[in-house]
Amino acid sequence: MMRLHVVLAVVLVMAFIYVFLCIIVYFRQARYVFVPDRVIEKTPADVGLVFEDITLLTSDGERLAAWYIPAPPATPNPWTLLNCHGNGGDIGDRVPPLRTLHDLGLNVLIFDYRGYGNSTGAPTEQGTYEDALTAWRYLVEMRGTSPARTIAYGHSLGGAIAAWLAEQVHPAGLVLDATFTSAIDIGASMFPHLPIRYLSRFRYDTLERIQRINCPLLIAHGTRDETIPIDHSRRLFAQARDPKCYVESDGDHNDGGLDPASGYRDTFLPWLRELETSRSQS
Repeated sequence: MMRLHVVLAVVLVMAFIYVFLCIIVYFRQARYVFVPDRVIEKTPADVGLVFEDITLLTSDGERLAAWYIPAPPATPNPWTLLNCHGNGGDIGDRVPPLRTLHDLGLNVLIFDYRGYGNSTGAPTEQGTYEDALTAWRYLVEMRGTSPARTIAYGHSLGGAIAAWLAEQVHPAGLVLDATFTSAIDIGASMFPHLPIRYLSRFRYDTLERIQRINCPLLIAHGTRDETIPIDHSRRLFAQARDPKCYVESDGDHNDGGLDPASGYRDTFLPWLRELETSRSQS
């Protein structure tokens, strides 16, 4: 009888610990999804770029910090790229790739989500979607940018946000760089013994969404990415509609895919030229 009581006590303690862990994950999960920095350490000027410091006003009253970097003056009819960055840091951490994109002859708009950098508010899933839509509307409605010449780009979490945007506004193309299938899948890999599919308050379901996206698609991923395993991009590509392009390159989460200058030149630029050709023939 005493042994039975001991076993029951152990089971109850373990059950309590398990439930306690579930409660912690449920209420703290936003800290895993959003890792903002409030200090802008670099600007495009640090890499010799002329840029406009812009404030975007969302429909729910938040103010988003953004930079617009125009293409080199001699570029004929340049493409415009709307850059949705990943879940950590702020736009100041994305300055070096802006130099590369500029050198490829692109206009670039990059913005911070609410709660990041100098943007007001606190990040939420729906809020990040609204932020991307606000940036898109700024390009189209305020700057007169043609949607037919505008590409949505997203890295990591930004890929899920860019995919949502592409479903809403139908850009000229969509680039997913080291993007995951869904936030639930990432959570399940982080906490394999917890019922994440029932605990998660975030979806960011790129896999479900990508099946409804009709614009030309480029997916890139580094083979040594341990933050988001490359299988996520492989599954996304398998479910995506044509026309689509998939590239794997050596590198981890932050220096694979399209992040280094060589990645943009060797992968993104040929895709962009093909996009230009298909547009001219249509």
